[in-house]
Amino acid sequence: MKAENLYKNLSLVFKGENTFILSSRTQKVIMVIKSFQIISQQINFLWAPQMDMKYWDSTSKFWFMISLASIDNLAAELSFLFWLLMLVMCLISAAVIMIAGIIIAENRERKIPTWVKKTLKIILFLVCDCYFIPCSNILFLLSKYSYSNTPYAYISEYLSYPNISYLDLGLPGKVVSVLFLAFLLILGLSKEIFTLETRYSLANIDLSAKSQAELGIQIKIISFIICGLWVYNQTDSYSILLAFLVASYGFLSIKTIFVQTYYSNYMNFMDNLVFFESFAVGLFFVVGFFIKNAYTVVILTVFLQPGIFGLSYSSIFYRKKLLKSPKNEVFGVSFELASRKWYGNQNKAKKMIKYFNLNYQTYHNKMTLVLLANYCADVLNNTLVASIKICQVDFQGINLSSNFQVYLLQEKLKLFNIQTSESLKLCAFLKKYKQAIFEEKSFCLLYEKMLKNLSKNEIDLISLRQHITYFNYSLKQVIRNYETIIEKFPNSRIINKVFASFLGEIANRPDLASAYINKIKLNTIKKRENEVSMDFFSDPNAYVMIISGGKKQIGKILYGSPNICKYLDVHEDEITDHWLYEFIPKVYAGMHKKSLEVFVRESLTQIVLKSVKLVLCSLKGFLVESFVYAECVGFDSEVDFVIVVEPVNNNKDEIALIDNNSCILQHSAKFPLALGISTYKIDNTFLSNYIPKREYSLLNKNNLLLFSKSPLKNRNSKILLVRESIQVFSTTINIVKIVLDNSEKLKKIKELIPSLCESDLNSITEGTTSTFRIKQKCLAEENFFESICNRSLTEKNRRYTRSSNYSVSVISNNKLMRDIDRDFKIVKLFFWLTVIGMVLFNLVTSVYIYNQAKSLAKLDSFTHVADIYTSFAFLGFYMRSADTNLYYKKPFSILIENITEINTFLKLSHEQLNADRSKWLMCPSSKIMTSNIIPIWIYSETPEKSSTNLMDLIDNTITHSSLIYKQLSNNLTEQYTENLYFLLFNTFRASLSTLKNTFDDMIDCVDKQNKDIWIFSLQLLAICSIIYGVFLIGLNISLIFFKKKEVVLWEFLSTQIQDNYSVLSAAVKNRLINFHKDFQEKQPKESEIIKKRVKFRRSWRYFIAILGLVLLSLGYITAYINWFFYKNIELLQFRMNVFEIMVNRRVKLAQSVFYAEEIFMETYNYDFGHRFFNYTLMPNASIGLAHINEEMKEISKVTLTETFRENLPKEIFDIMYKEYNSSFPILKKGIWNAFSVFRRNTLYLTGNKKNISYEFLDKYINEAFAILGSFVNIIPITDKAVLEDINNNIMVCVIFSVIWSILEVTYGVFVYKKLFEHDKNAIRSVMTMLKLIPSDLITLKSTLNR
Repeated sequence: MKAENLYKNLSLVFKGENTFILSSRTQKVIMVIKSFQIISQQINFLWAPQMDMKYWDSTSKFWFMISLASIDNLAAELSFLFWLLMLVMCLISAAVIMIAGIIIAENRERKIPTWVKKTLKIILFLVCDCYFIPCSNILFLLSKYSYSNTPYAYISEYLSYPNISYLDLGLPGKVVSVLFLAFLLILGLSKEIFTLETRYSLANIDLSAKSQAELGIQIKIISFIICGLWVYNQTDSYSILLAFLVASYGFLSIKTIFVQTYYSNYMNFMDNLVFFESFAVGLFFVVGFFIKNAYTVVILTVFLQPGIFGLSYSSIFYRKKLLKSPKNEVFGVSFELASRKWYGNQNKAKKMIKYFNLNYQTYHNKMTLVLLANYCADVLNNTLVASIKICQVDFQGINLSSNFQVYLLQEKLKLFNIQTSESLKLCAFLKKYKQAIFEEKSFCLLYEKMLKNLSKNEIDLISLRQHITYFNYSLKQVIRNYETIIEKFPNSRIINKVFASFLGEIANRPDLASAYINKIKLNTIKKRENEVSMDFFSDPNAYVMIISGGKKQIGKILYGSPNICKYLDVHEDEITDHWLYEFIPKVYAGMHKKSLEVFVRESLTQIVLKSVKLVLCSLKGFLVESFVYAECVGFDSEVDFVIVVEPVNNNKDEIALIDNNSCILQHSAKFPLALGISTYKIDNTFLSNYIPKREYSLLNKNNLLLFSKSPLKNRNSKILLVRESIQVFSTTINIVKIVLDNSEKLKKIKELIPSLCESDLNSITEGTTSTFRIKQKCLAEENFFESICNRSLTEKNRRYTRSSNYSVSVISNNKLMRDIDRDFKIVKLFFWLTVIGMVLFNLVTSVYIYNQAKSLAKLDSFTHVADIYTSFAFLGFYMRSADTNLYYKKPFSILIENITEINTFLKLSHEQLNADRSKWLMCPSSKIMTSNIIPIWIYSETPEKSSTNLMDLIDNTITHSSLIYKQLSNNLTEQYTENLYFLLFNTFRASLSTLKNTFDDMIDCVDKQNKDIWIFSLQLLAICSIIYGVFLIGLNISLIFFKKKEVVLWEFLSTQIQDNYSVLSAAVKNRLINFHKDFQEKQPKESEIIKKRVKFRRSWRYFIAILGLVLLSLGYITAYINWFFYKNIELLQFRMNVFEIMVNRRVKLAQSVFYAEEIFMETYNYDFGHRFFNYTLMPNASIGLAHINEEMKEISKVTLTETFRENLPKEIFDIMYKEYNSSFPILKKGIWNAFSVFRRNTLYLTGNKKNISYEFLDKYINEAFAILGSFVNIIPITDKAVLEDINNNIMVCVIFSVIWSILEVTYGVFVYKKLFEHDKNAIRSVMTMLKLIPSDLITLKSTLNR
């Protein structure tokens, strides 16, 4: 970004009309509050919650109460720290958004409400001034405690020790803190730099007015560094931090006394007090730290307050007393402070300007010239001189503060001075005029190139579209430039003439050109009648010259009007190659450069010469006598001299410069001829050589001589010689003038010799030319100038009105354009339907899959059934062990308290299953909850069969298990048979078949839902693909029609260009030669151009773009189905498989132990088969165990598949297959290995049931307990890990969908901008180019009827 644009945007934000100033009393109150806030914030850095001082606990409350003035300490005390962080971030964000919004709105010429800038000013005052330190503290704390491994669970910087969780926001918190710290520092520095008010005249109105921003910048940076050091080093390096704080506060205290940037003594005192108070308290802490006494610090702080205030106040005034006069301080750094004594004294203006310039030349500080310019504008009330002083420097460089002030002051003075200064108007006019002329020439060259390109036999449409679009843009830019200049300088005949000729010759706008010509005529009439004032900068007849006043090229000619070039015998194109001294007589040519430099630096006025009669010389060295008006102006970092010349007596007199010895130094072109001498030049000869001695003495005596010259043509002719003296700066110049005009002769003679007789006067005035005839001649020349603007316009208007084909061609063109516009809109419609349709399909599919996958991931009804299924199996296992312990001499390790745990678990599962009933009603097995389909057997001598539902079975199981727990606890074993029978032959038996089938059916139901998602998504994909294909077909068909008609339009344009090439090319060539002086090679004639049908090389851009869109969509569908959709379905399926395997393994383990104990008790005839109905309800123990072992074998086969191992999370895979941390040896190599070992032991037990020992069975049961215990931990961990993978995959899927949608829309916008918008502009440009062809020249061709 250019510096000018940067400072312009910044000035819109921090300066402008909406800035407001409070009363001085209010400002003082606010300054007091702000100062004491900052003092308390800085004192807060000097102590820590834990200090190695005696009596610290007693005095810490004193410092704590002071620190409450800092809002971060107050927020920590009220547990409001997190919300303070949010508030700070919101304020900073609001400030950044407001700044960006103001810049965007102002650049788009949108009005900004006043309250926006007022709100921004308040926010910046709070965040960047009053509470800059607390805001920095809270953001540094966020950076420290987010995503850190700190051992502390609290924030150690505050006495209340708030919890670290307030500011522990993880890695995002770390990133956000760095970002907002950067924003805060930038805002703080920006406020110091760009809100600076440097005008001394506002010292009593705006107390914040000061001479520089460097000290404020240093304060902000040091405060920011202190905040960071305090947060990161307070607890670990307190002594180093304290030393740095004292040194920093001492440095800033001395700096504020020495510099005193504010113009107000009150503000300087408060500014110094902030740091002097902190410095003094810091010294007190140093004393207390060394003597280890906290009371010392408090006593010194309290009782020395009057001395601190008094010393700070007196030091401000004492510093000013030490200052010398500005003259003695001119080469010192305190010059600005010393010069304030003379600010209000206009009598010291000359010295002030001199000393300020000397100081600037010493230090090259741009702020020196800013202050000088403010002095000239406010004290001397001369803004023109102020602009001269400030425009000696530019606003380039790295010093944003001084550069911004330079830019701001230059723009302010320019807006004010341009209303009153004609010379400044001239500079502004020429700057815009040169740019407009340059862009017009570039356009004409481009136009010429376009005409050649459109006459070729074969044309590339891609490059042609680019060229013609740029051609249209250039044409609009040229017209816009001219209109902008005319808007600002409406009476300028120069720009009106140039624009009118451009419209008539190039743009084919004769109606608009005629309007501007009429405007020129009207202004000419008004000027002739003196109804409007003379504005020499826009008068084509003016003699104007602009000279550079810059240091490096002072005296260089920057501009010369056509008349001044002719006047000085210089070509218009070469005038800028010369310097001013080349047109000044050699006698005093060497003085001008130094005089101009001194004037720029030290002048008190902008007027250099005010209509002073001077002698100039032409490039050939001949003198011309002129009235010279010269003014110095400052404009856009440049100092220039505007010189207006008016010939004396229309240069009818001849003059010569002579020295005191009558030696001719230089003379005018016809001076020798007027003396009757045929010599071309008579420099360095004596005048007395050409005039008789007696008459020459009369000339010296009377300063006037009338004598007869040497006979050449008329022997009786007399000439009048007049001797005059003129003062040029400090030099007196002698001039001899030959008056040739008879009226001037009479005037001079009457003036110098009043006693001359009437007859001599009559002889002198013979042959006087009629002034009436001269006036008529001038008017005729003026009318000729006005009418010569564009003679061809009249002829073009005649042809325009006589054209018979005009209406037909317009109708045909309009029809073709309507057809192209219609087809173009259809193409755009189908294109956006294709893009938006694909995005909508993506969003609909993503939302559907997201919701379905989330609902399946959250579905936990089958887990409740699994818990009941497992609990029923465990109850059978526990009851078998409890019964074995009653009849066998060596009890097994079974605790009857496990029964109560099962009861509690069953109650919870009963409630959860009842609450989730609606979630699995779609499964056929859900009827088991309410339908009586579970067979149960009632305990009696003759077994009776009945039916119940799952919910009642759970309730009955809880009832019987509670009763049996009481009976076993009270050793009432003879009474528990009925309860034991129910739990074995109803509850446990249900786990063998009914609940197993229900659980498997629920798993299958979830799998079916996964497949339904897949099927529905494929159906949705098919439907959307069909719609997408329809859109693509429509897009291609409409594109074919559009491209066909577009080629027709291009062919029509090419035909018209070929037919009218000579006319159009001649117009452009004439413009380049006659106006821009651009002489080129000879252009081909129309007869030389081969008129053939142009072949357009068609581009496949649209079809390539459509192919890209299709590939993007196919890529999305492929990636979505293979990487996300299929993976998600696979993970959901895998979750069910893992859960099913683990639950069934756990149940089979419990059932295996049941049958193992049953086999063991058969040898003692205490098995349940013998005791209860002789195996009529449950299978034989050996058969049952063998069946369960086969089921476990089938389960193990699933775990050996590659898919299962790939999808299993790594941490779960290690636990399952590698190592499990357990005290049981069987689990050392993983749970899966333990399960395999257990299954082999079960197989051994089945084959050796009669030789089973107690020790083997006890080990078998303990190993089963260990494996069952491992499953208690691993099932939720595995399910959680798989769910995390599912959720992560869902989030990746959503992110991918969002990114792809953004990519698709971005691609669509890119194609629209690069193709549609570009082609739309190209078509408009074709019509623009057709409009440049006169309507009577357009011929109708067959191409229009295609």
